[in-house]
Amino acid sequence: MELKLHRVIKTEGNKNYEYIGLISELPEESNEKDLEMNHKFDWCVKKSFEKSPYFGNVSYKEPKYGFYISRWKTVYDRYFSKEMKLEDNLSERVRVQYEPKKSGKSTSGNEFSSGKFYSVASSSRLAVTSFTELKEGFLDYIDEIKINGNLEKILNIEFEHDTPVKGINPNSHCPQLDAYFKTKAGTYFVEVKNHEILDNYKSIELRPSYMSTEPFNRFCLQKDLTEKIKKDKDGNDTKDSFISLKGNLEKNRFLLASDFGCDLKTYHFDFKQFLCHLMGIWSYAEEHPEEEIYFYYLVYRNKLYEESFDKKLYEELEKEINTVFELFKKLFPQIHFGLCYNDRYDTLEELRNIF
Repeated sequence: MELKLHRVIKTEGNKNYEYIGLISELPEESNEKDLEMNHKFDWCVKKSFEKSPYFGNVSYKEPKYGFYISRWKTVYDRYFSKEMKLEDNLSERVRVQYEPKKSGKSTSGNEFSSGKFYSVASSSRLAVTSFTELKEGFLDYIDEIKINGNLEKILNIEFEHDTPVKGINPNSHCPQLDAYFKTKAGTYFVEVKNHEILDNYKSIELRPSYMSTEPFNRFCLQKDLTEKIKKDKDGNDTKDSFISLKGNLEKNRFLLASDFGCDLKTYHFDFKQFLCHLMGIWSYAEEHPEEEIYFYYLVYRNKLYEESFDKKLYEELEKEINTVFELFKKLFPQIHFGLCYNDRYDTLEELRNIF
């Protein structure tokens, strides 16, 4: 039976306070608001921390919740409190990966101060906890990893890995993977997903600068391409333009997965991001033909959400991703595609491709 969760918002002074939970967990005096699927997902992640780690082997403190997002003038209880100082538990070489001013990476914004790392369902925090372990009191990179049954020594590893696309100025657009590491067996590019799989990714807003690149031409669209100016909510032109098609019933619509030959029934998968990452990984593969290249997705398996709200979510996701992989492994035979799971914010026991 589906759990009955509620979302309530209280206002105190110039701040709002949002709470998600069962009636017994919420403030008595509050106005009930609509509850979305990602709210339910996040609550289930948060609930799992009663029995499993929220930050690897440093999850020894009672978690505190409530992070103020200035943009929305709201304190959210599906974020850890800033008082937790999660970043202080990271080794310097891990921590700096999420501080673009220090790392020089193309990441926009600091994930600590923005609160992204503090979200209970943070993909960045899942990436960190999956590929680190406790060393001298700090979470630091793992030295070895079990991959599809084989224990392999890690030669190089980093988070927020820039993957430039051949023919694109990296200062303009540079796809970024959540994790990257090398072993003797190959080079792994890993994109991590959490509650993002609840978003709808039907429309593919891909920038025109990709059209002239070699990897884009390998997609075999074989269609008459053009540019479309994106409109704002009032129907006015914006400064953003994206690749579109000419001669459609829907005049100059954005690209869809079907334009690439993928007949998808659901849209849990970020197809546009996949294309950008793939172009960057292919560019790397072209420069390193001697290496075995792996492009893996690591997805958080939210068992409580699956049991309580949507038993078909991960089944749909697997079918969708498999459809995409079956097509693109033919177009990019030098890249091995895979989907893996982790159901804990803790060191990954094994990176195992389910396909």
